[in-house]
Amino acid sequence: DYLFQPSFRDVLTSKAVWAVFIAAMGVYFVLQFGGVFSPQYYTSVLGYSPSIAGTLTIIPMIALLPARLLTGIVSDRLSVLSEVAKLRLFNSLASFIGAAFFAIVLFVRPSANDAAATALIMIPFVLLALTSGGFQKAAVLISREHAPFVFSVMHIFNMISLLAATFLIPLLTPDNTFIIVLIISNVFFTIFVKAEPEEWAMQKV
Repeated sequence: DYLFQPSFRDVLTSKAVWAVFIAAMGVYFVLQFGGVFSPQYYTSVLGYSPSIAGTLTIIPMIALLPARLLTGIVSDRLSVLSEVAKLRLFNSLASFIGAAFFAIVLFVRPSANDAAATALIMIPFVLLALTSGGFQKAAVLISREHAPFVFSVMHIFNMISLLAATFLIPLLTPDNTFIIVLIISNVFFTIFVKAEPEEWAMQKV
C-alpha cells in the first residue's frame, strides 16, 4: 500500500494538531525568554559577572537532555494512565509547575538569597523537558507516518513565535505576565489534544 498524502487543509483544520502547535509556541516563547532575559537577570539583578551569567544560562539547557530521556522512559512505562491522560499530565507539569516557579521568583528578594533566586529561574526551563511526554509525543501519535510533516509546520510556527518573542518579552517581563503564555497554551492543549491518529493519518491508497 502507498501512503496517503494529506492536504494542508486536512492537517491545518485538525484541532488536535493545533493543540500541538500552540503548546509548542508557548514552550518556545519561554525558552526565548530564558535566552534573552536570564543573562540580564543574572548580571543586573544578582550581580554575577558576564562569564558566570553565561555559564548559568547554559546549565538548564544541558540539563534538558537527560531530563528529556528520563521523561520518555517514564512516559512509555507508565501504565496506570491512558495515553491521552499522560499527554495532558506531562505537558501540564511542565507548564503549570514552571509557571508557579516563575511566580515564586516575584517574592524572593535576590539580595537576601542569590542562590534561591538563581535556582528558581533555572527550574522552569528544566521542567520544559517534560513536554517530550506531552505535545511532542502527541504530534507523533496524532499524525503517525506524517509526523515529519507536522513537525515541519510546527517548527515554522516555532520560528514565528521566536521572532514575536523578541519584541514581546521586553513588554511582558517587568510584570511577569509572560507566565500567562505558558498557562493558556497548555489549557488549549489539554482540551483539544488526543492520543489517537487522525483519519488522514490512517488512510492508505
